[in-house]
Amino acid sequence: LGCDAVLDYAAIAEQKKTASSSSSSSGSSDESLSRRLAAALAQQNNGKEMMFNVVYESVGGELLEYALDSVAVRGRIVTIGGISGYASGSDWAAQTANASKIPQLLLGKSASLRGFFLPHFKKLHEQHFESLVKLVDDGIIDSCVDETAKFVGIEQVVDAVEHLHARKNIGKVVVKL
Repeated sequence: LGCDAVLDYAAIAEQKKTASSSSSSSGSSDESLSRRLAAALAQQNNGKEMMFNVVYESVGGELLEYALDSVAVRGRIVTIGGISGYASGSDWAAQTANASKIPQLLLGKSASLRGFFLPHFKKLHEQHFESLVKLVDDGIIDSCVDETAKFVGIEQVVDAVEHLHARKNIGKVVVKL
C-alpha cells in the first residue's frame, strides 16, 4: 500500500470486548480502544509511538478520536464516512467525545480534517469510473466482490446491509436485482 502501518481496527475492537467481558467480573478497568490502537502501531514501529502525516478515516467514533490525537503537526485527516454510526443507527459525531474540541485539537497541530462525500463529486464520476475500470482490466488493481453470501432481489437489501455492518463480508457486497 505504500504506507508505514496498517491496523485491523475490528480485531483490536474485538480484543477490547473480550478483555472487557473477562475483566468485568474481576472489577479491573478495560483499556480504551485508542490505547490498544497505539500499542498495536507501536509494535509495528519498534516500540515507538507513531504520529501520522495522513490518515484515511472511514469509521468515526473512537477511531476518529484516535486519528485526531495521533495526527502529526501539519498532518491531514481525510474522512469519508462513519460506519460506526451507520451500524449502530446513531450519529457518529455524537459518539465522538471530543467533538467540541476538534477545532482546538487541529489548530494546536496546524492539522486539517477534510470530508469527502461522494455525491458532491458526481460530475467527476464517469471520468474516474472509466479510469478505475481500466486499472481493473489491466490487472493493476483487483476488485473483490464478496462471495461469502449471495443476495438476490430487492427484498434482500436489508440482509445485505446487515451482512456488511456485521463485518461478515470480504470485498464489496452486491445485491443482484
